[in-house]
Amino acid sequence: MCPNPLRGDRSAGSFRIGLMGKYQGMVTDFAGEAIPGSGKPSASPLSFHIALMHGGDKKAGIEWAKDWAGLTGRAPEALKSSRAALSRFDERPQDDAAAIAIKRKRAKAIYLSDTLPWPGTPADLYYRGRGLDLSRLPFPAGAPRFRPKCFCGALGKPGNDPGAYLPAIILPYHAMDGTLLAVHRTYLGEADGQWVKSPLLKRSKLSYGEYAGGIIPLWAGTRALDRTGVIAHGQSLGKANGLVRIHLVEGPEDGWSVALANAAVSPVLHALSWFLAAPLGPDFLLPTDGEARRFVP
Repeated sequence: MCPNPLRGDRSAGSFRIGLMGKYQGMVTDFAGEAIPGSGKPSASPLSFHIALMHGGDKKAGIEWAKDWAGLTGRAPEALKSSRAALSRFDERPQDDAAAIAIKRKRAKAIYLSDTLPWPGTPADLYYRGRGLDLSRLPFPAGAPRFRPKCFCGALGKPGNDPGAYLPAIILPYHAMDGTLLAVHRTYLGEADGQWVKSPLLKRSKLSYGEYAGGIIPLWAGTRALDRTGVIAHGQSLGKANGLVRIHLVEGPEDGWSVALANAAVSPVLHALSWFLAAPLGPDFLLPTDGEARRFVP
């Protein structure tokens, strides 16, 4: 803690830089703006450095960052320092097994308790408003659940504060072995007679739990049974044999769009086609034919 050097801050206490934990590296001024004029109480370390050391000149700040990271060759020792810093970051203390188990239990309760299947609910109307009629899929999509009252920490405290609860679409993050890791929530509200993302929130899509390496299984596609040729619902990835076609997308709505487009072309999506939503950039191990094959999007 120290005074904010970018404003006339006379006392230490409200200005902080996270040194560890979830907000490691974040610069926050609880009594004002981290960077005057930004309108935000928090800033990334690079943004703050650019404002402090380069007078807001982003080009100069990026050039400095490249040198500091050892990417330009102009600072020979910088690359060693960067690698050492990354190693220390990777070895930082993580949540223990008990804490992770508690979060996963809560995430499972959010997904399954007091929730409804999506058809006929505001979740269905929200998707239809986005041009996504999930009833057109050859087989029902089981992933989305609708929760009429889902707690939102940005609006109040849990318990007797009714304003802290909003209707929400709940989707699960799964590990490749099927373990439920976390949940994805899209908070909804009504505007001009339509169900849309909640206008009460700046960020209406939030996750609860540690979902790194996880995926949201949207729909398993279809398959033709070997003996009869009858079209059936696709199998889970853990049970799939042979080649598996994966549609990996950034968000649920993109995944539904791809699923509906493929279903419109052919009711059989090759041998098996899975539609997944995940944060960009993960590595996945897909279990097929009894061995793990790395899938890199």
